[in-house]
Amino acid sequence: MKELKVMIPHDIHDQLVTQAAEAARSLDDLVGELLTMKLQSKTQKTVGKVVEAAMRKGATNKQALALARATFPDAEPSAASVSWYRTNLRKRGEDIPTDQEAREANSYRSD
Repeated sequence: MKELKVMIPHDIHDQLVTQAAEAARSLDDLVGELLTMKLQSKTQKTVGKVVEAAMRKGATNKQALALARATFPDAEPSAASVSWYRTNLRKRGEDIPTDQEAREANSYRSD
């Protein structure tokens, strides 16, 4: 393992010390586990991340749904949830075509 020295605010330090004591763990172990969990959650594939990435590449709802089901065979994404992701991306201001526009463009290529 590598050693890393970081500066954190006093109140955050106090919270970490309290959590470590409550869990009967060392501060080093607790912080290491928290950082690992945070990094893994950002890089971990989810149905939503797969669907959104496909839509950013021009996938239709049907194509994004097929990709999500192929990537996560045990999950059960629905057409409605895929539609929700497209609407949510557009609400957040991303330049995502509507499903109709994606069907008309038909330029999607899964990688």
